Amino acid sequence: MRWVWRTLICFCILIAVWFTTLLIFRQQIGRYLVKRTVMGLSRAINGKVSYEAIKGDIFSYPEIVNLQVISGVDTILIDRLLVRYNLRALLRRKIVLDDVKIFEPDVRIV
Repeated sequence: MRWVWRTLICFCILIAVWFTTLLIFRQQIGRYLVKRTVMGLSRAINGKVSYEAIKGDIFSYPEIVNLQVISGVDTILIDRLLVRYNLRALLRRKIVLDDVKIFEPDVRIV
């Protein structure tokens, strides 16, 4: 009977450690994904992409604040950009954006 209790206690401790680790690192994972996507966009357009800050975490909508996309003389300024990505695709090492919300865009095409 003692081994059942010990096994149960060990299992509960493992779950607590896993949950704590997930809470600590989830913001960093979400920010890493957004940074990687922004870098890919910069290479794809052969231009420059910059932003002020990234807010949010892996389980919510990561938010990019003051996004600037510059390609030649054309410029796109976005006050806030919210993205939602597919976690299953992420596990396959692919970044798939399911939903993108753009707030206060300013597009300048010359």
